[in-house]
Amino acid sequence: MGEMGGVPAAPPAAPPAAPPATPPPQPQPPAFDDGTFCWLVTMSSGGEAALVRAHFNTHRSIFACSAWSVFSDTAALAPVPVTNIGSLQSKMAPWGSWYNSEVFLRAWDAVVKEGKYAGQAWTVKVDADTVFFPDRLRWHVQGVSAADPWYLKSGQVFLGAIEVFSNGAVRAFADRGRAVCAYGIDKSGEDGFIDHCMQLLKASAKIDGGLLKSTRDPQTCNDHGIVAFHPFKDPGGFAACQGVAAR
Repeated sequence: MGEMGGVPAAPPAAPPAAPPATPPPQPQPPAFDDGTFCWLVTMSSGGEAALVRAHFNTHRSIFACSAWSVFSDTAALAPVPVTNIGSLQSKMAPWGSWYNSEVFLRAWDAVVKEGKYAGQAWTVKVDADTVFFPDRLRWHVQGVSAADPWYLKSGQVFLGAIEVFSNGAVRAFADRGRAVCAYGIDKSGEDGFIDHCMQLLKASAKIDGGLLKSTRDPQTCNDHGIVAFHPFKDPGGFAACQGVAAR
């Protein structure tokens, strides 16, 4: 039998080209304004409450910030809107201050839950008796990336009269603070505790001697480069310091 003729079979089709690999999504920088979220903790009665009411009525201290919160032991501090975080009672510490880390951790929990910090570059916690000028802070954070974890200290010792944290530092606390900063809550003051917590969270400290001036004399509040003066516990002394500072 002879060979069968015919058309040769076509070669198999090449497999379709693989689509180009999609690059992994790049992390986006957080979106926030170049502003400041400020907060404080106050008793609902007594001298602190009187100061906070005066701050609110004159739009000074934290109430001059882009956003603010007040935390107290009651939801009633009219006319000031407040968030109730429960009892503010703390034990006296041997150095003359208070074992108040647990109280302020509840305040930090409320800061995270409310989320106001997320839309601002900087978060500032101040005491009610701190004469604080939010507009002066911008000169002290120039060149510091708020997206990265930073916090400011007025010296080698971290003082609770004013505490300044970048957006990145507060996000680090929101993500890992309660898990990482679990030791010493009942054995330290809140300023020492949060200082150590920031170190554990790998936040970098920027020491700024112009952040805070410790004084009780209103006439020494005349340095326009200082962000805050402390302590001024009565409304008259507070207003006098603020007046001298504003000249």
